[in-house]
Amino acid sequence: MKNSVYLGIICLLIGLILLMMKFNFDVLDLRNEINYELIVRDKKIEELEKEIRILKTDVHVIRYGFEVEE
Repeated sequence: MKNSVYLGIICLLIGLILLMMKFNFDVLDLRNEINYELIVRDKKIEELEKEIRILKTDVHVIRYGFEVEE
């Protein structure tokens, strides 16, 4: 009887350890996915900022023309 109780407790502990490992791997995958999305978002923001600077320059040239240095 005692052996089956100990065996049950050991199986329960092994199950809990495996569940904790799965949870840790899931959290790690989620962190990696979030980091990837942040990198992609930052690149997109940089591209949009560059495009805005170009458009501002174009609007300035359209309004005031080219500055001629003599």
